[in-house]
Amino acid sequence: MKLKLKEKGHKLNDAVPALYLSIKNPETPRIARVLSALTVLYAFSPIDLLPDYIPFIGLLDDFVIVPALIALTLLFIPQQIYDRYAAEAAATDLGTKLRRRYYVIPMIIFLALVALLLIFAVLVIRAVVQGLGELSL
Repeated sequence: MKLKLKEKGHKLNDAVPALYLSIKNPETPRIARVLSALTVLYAFSPIDLLPDYIPFIGLLDDFVIVPALIALTLLFIPQQIYDRYAAEAAATDLGTKLRRRYYVIPMIIFLALVALLLIFAVLVIRAVVQGLGELSL
């Protein structure tokens, strides 16, 4: 049983690069592209839904959420498209390349948007507080 679980883990690990490649294919259904993008971003993201420093619960995203996202995404991708990109990902060792650089750009954009949103919120709150201060005079 231990070996089967380990083999399934490796298959799921190999699925992420294939999902990345399937995003670019126009034959892939739109919902599958969106789910693939979300799965790849979450799998390679340094930001977890459940922080890893929480004992046991923090590892749930690695052992439950990511495989669930992969399984959900695979339901929407036609088998022949997935097989083609799984073979291509295995032949080119795309998984190692993805871990190195491709996930960084979307994460930087996401973090920059969050930072801009926080700055905007602080400016709005500041303006409201200053406006309320002037009214009380």
